[in-house]
Amino acid sequence: MKIGVFAGDLFWSSCPYESLNVYEDVSEKYITDYIMFENDIRLNKEFSNNDKFFFDSEKFKKCKNIRIIKTWSDLYKISGEYSTILSRCKIAPKTRFPEDIKKRSKCPLTVWDVGGLDILTWESRHATNFLTKGKTWLKYLKKVNNSCDMKSAISLCPQYDPYYRKDLKHGAPISRELFFKKYNLDINKNLLLITPSNPGSHKDQFNQNLKDLEEITKTAIDNNFHVLVKTYPHDYVFRESQQQYSGIYKRIYTSIPQYEFIKQRIPEVSIVESQDHYSAMLYSNKIFNMSGSSIAWETYFTSGVSYSINFSDKPYYKTVSYLPNDVIFPDDIFNINISSHFEIFQNSAVVDKEACSDFFTMKESSNIRESLKEILGY
Repeated sequence: MKIGVFAGDLFWSSCPYESLNVYEDVSEKYITDYIMFENDIRLNKEFSNNDKFFFDSEKFKKCKNIRIIKTWSDLYKISGEYSTILSRCKIAPKTRFPEDIKKRSKCPLTVWDVGGLDILTWESRHATNFLTKGKTWLKYLKKVNNSCDMKSAISLCPQYDPYYRKDLKHGAPISRELFFKKYNLDINKNLLLITPSNPGSHKDQFNQNLKDLEEITKTAIDNNFHVLVKTYPHDYVFRESQQQYSGIYKRIYTSIPQYEFIKQRIPEVSIVESQDHYSAMLYSNKIFNMSGSSIAWETYFTSGVSYSINFSDKPYYKTVSYLPNDVIFPDDIFNINISSHFEIFQNSAVVDKEACSDFFTMKESSNIRESLKEILGY
């Protein structure tokens, strides 16, 4: 049996090695190829001093069984060589999604879950097999996908792997000491991490919260906190060329990246490089989640607490309009809804993580190799 792990046409700057780590895991048990587009940024990026994200392209180029293709048609041609092709459920941006992939592929497509709700959306309907990140997602998936040939299993989520895997081969978080040194932080101070989301999608909400952001920064400094900012992964590729097969997809806020806009307006903040996402989440005591996004769910794996203002009336709060009414997300538990930014520093909220244990698995027995065996039957 032979497996193809496919990097796809969507690059996520906060976890650049996600698909490569999946390849490393799967290749320990199966004959495996790592499939990439020739124009993928992970093979071609030359970094400058202005970049706020980083990865080592040699890790991809030196992959033992790398297989380079040029187009989606090339993927369909070689697909018959594999028992399945495995990829993340967000395989490409909406603007260049290969609508006919399921029909033209000569083998079943298996997708792994990511950090949000995407495995339940139209973007994953190109697949036959699904690896979800918890029991609840498996239950929801069966509600929204009534395909008779669907196979599914629970698996560790590669996008969350850096939080709990000690054996991760690529992209493990840097230590607390190195993190504080890299960003010139006083190790005796607490950290507040500010996380705006989707600069192109949530402009109104960002503008609404911008005044809060300035006040929060001042209050944080008065309370002996360093203030960090980590913007949406697509924001960090603002200056990259957006073209098919590159993996690049942009969400634009203004004429400059959102992180630069914030830094110019509030010079006291420190901008976190995108690949240090996990370190920032691990070492931050408090998070101001400006859009109330699913980044709050990641505090399941950390000791930080996420706070949000003005998000409970948003269409993505708890539920999503195009999903069944009983598909409810753990937003109430992981996002502490506050009316004033002062509550971030006055509030010592305790999150009932046990109430969300069915949303996520951390069992090593649920690794992708074993979950794939469950789906394929061998």
